[in-house]
Amino acid sequence: MSGLPETVGYRRPPVHTRFQKGQSGNPGGKAGPKTLARQAFDLAIGEAVNGDRYALKESRPAKVLEAFARRLALDAVDGKPSAQRLLLSILDREDREAGEETGGLSPSDFRTEESARAHHGDRHDEFNRRFKAAVRAQSVDDLKALAAEFQCTEKFPASGNSSGNF
Repeated sequence: MSGLPETVGYRRPPVHTRFQKGQSGNPGGKAGPKTLARQAFDLAIGEAVNGDRYALKESRPAKVLEAFARRLALDAVDGKPSAQRLLLSILDREDREAGEETGGLSPSDFRTEESARAHHGDRHDEFNRRFKAAVRAQSVDDLKALAAEFQCTEKFPASGNSSGNF
């Protein structure tokens, strides 16, 4: 039997193209209701935080999650500490999740990276390369030496974007 060619045809796909046992046909799959609700809430929180206070008070949202997000944002603005803590924890969670999606960097890290590059100019790349090498080598002495050299403007001249005051 093993010498006979396999019959391929209607309702008999080749063996190598069939679904494998224990492997889903759609590994990513559709997001479940909990994930969809979280995404909708995150979107509503983002709109509420960036919205106008008067518009938030006057609008009548169609969805319960939108109403909850708007009420939370208004309560936080009105000074309720519990609402402020909850809103900040939600925003912090969003930043952490965004950091996981971008390989460990949060949106605030991108702003910091851009501002450092603008401030330090050409010497930013050299410092960054040497800093990463020192971290990989786990050398505290190299890090201290790099910090001392970086503060010395003769060794690393200031770019045109900064005044040289560190």
